[in-house]
Amino acid sequence: MATIGNFDGVHLGHQHLIHELKTAAKTRQTTSLVITFHPHPRALLTPDKAPKRLISLHDRLYQLQQTGVDAVLVLPFTHAIAKLSPQAFIESLYASCRMQHMHIGHDFAFGKNRSGHWQELQRIGQHIGFEVSQAKALSSTDTIISSSAIRQAVLQADFDKAQQLLGRRYSICGHVGTGDQRGRDLGFRTTNMALHQRCHPPIGIYAVWAHTTQQHWAGAAYIGSRPTFAGQGLRLETTLLDANINLYRQRLNIEFVQYIRADKKFEDSQALSQQIVHDCQQVRDVLQQNPFQG
Repeated sequence: MATIGNFDGVHLGHQHLIHELKTAAKTRQTTSLVITFHPHPRALLTPDKAPKRLISLHDRLYQLQQTGVDAVLVLPFTHAIAKLSPQAFIESLYASCRMQHMHIGHDFAFGKNRSGHWQELQRIGQHIGFEVSQAKALSSTDTIISSSAIRQAVLQADFDKAQQLLGRRYSICGHVGTGDQRGRDLGFRTTNMALHQRCHPPIGIYAVWAHTTQQHWAGAAYIGSRPTFAGQGLRLETTLLDANINLYRQRLNIEFVQYIRADKKFEDSQALSQQIVHDCQQVRDVLQQNPFQG
């Protein structure tokens, strides 16, 4: 049995779909397969209008693994695939996977210009020789769970809403890179991560939990361009509280808990340093009420 989609975020709606897939596969004594696209079709076809990713491919595969599905197939999305008619696309997929059954999401569309839908897939399945079923839309507090709804919550720094839809805290994960080391000069070691094409909260200061696979730390995260120092380009910088550790090149997950304040330009580095001390105390108070969830 197979399902297919972008699965950006691997949110509760995706998890529900995959749970149904696994249950049906077990009943039929067959394997469960998730097929996911990379890159996102819109990132290839209309890059200026493509949605920013909630998670990277690495994290998408990790979250899909956590669902307990038997196998995951990453389908490279190319211009050649984009030009295939709905029938040609499914026939090509069937030739590779030989699925006996496809279980799709309520909004799944496929083929050139996304012209293929539920009824078309049923017709193709009957012709080729596989069954088709469709999951119902899943909602939370009157909101249909979708990647778009999660992006909207993140853009509004509504992390409670994002968590309701994701089933876990919203986070940004990546490798720690080099910065300009101004934090060290101010007396606060920071970890620096690039945002690339990631969906991220507004510019400002946040209370976060930072963690690797082995450890976690309370942290104060900054998203901005460092106006006090005439910086350029957005960056995610995280000050780990009560920790002086070098995480360079390690993979770090930053879980956002609460917005603290907006970004601003300070008169000098001393004024900025004093503000950071105040920010860190606020962060401690917030995180004391919102413990690490693991």
